Amino acid sequence: MKSKKRIVTRAEAERLITESQLELLREYDCLSTWEMYADYGVGPCCGGIFRLRTAELIETYRHHIPNADKMHRDDLIKEVLRFERSQLGGRLITCNAVAAEGRVCDGLDRYTNQELPWHFPDILRDCIIVDDAMTLAEAAAYLGVSQTRLLELVYEGRITSSEGGPKKFDKSVLDEYQKGVPAR
Repeated sequence: MKSKKRIVTRAEAERLITESQLELLREYDCLSTWEMYADYGVGPCCGGIFRLRTAELIETYRHHIPNADKMHRDDLIKEVLRFERSQLGGRLITCNAVAAEGRVCDGLDRYTNQELPWHFPDILRDCIIVDDAMTLAEAAAYLGVSQTRLLELVYEGRITSSEGGPKKFDKSVLDEYQKGVPAR
């Protein structure tokens, strides 16, 4: 029997992934998802700083780490991890956390909505990931109604779209609508 797919927004999917990564980082006593992947094979992960050659690390961090060009790889890796954590206020390094700076990788931004469940099956196995504002088709599927019925609800004023017309729908608006609808 095929399980029903759950629709979640991109922001919610990234939050679930980050929570899971933080839990794993604590369990494996690692400072970054990069270390966890390199030392224990726990991923998915692009490999982060561990996939870069020493010359690439030096080039990327020479303005941030004094004497980076004179360090042995292991020492350089330690300094890079220290630097990256300092940029995050001492927080653990998750895929989502590093995306903002983009020095080493794009974090979760490297995956499309369709790719996230494939790369993170333990977290998003039965999920369909949608942008934070859903299209008409996505919103109709989320509510379990036809697109025609959704348009009727919009024109009746019972649901509002985020762009004023029936183009995009915020999940929070759809959730509010569902709260007021009797169970089917």
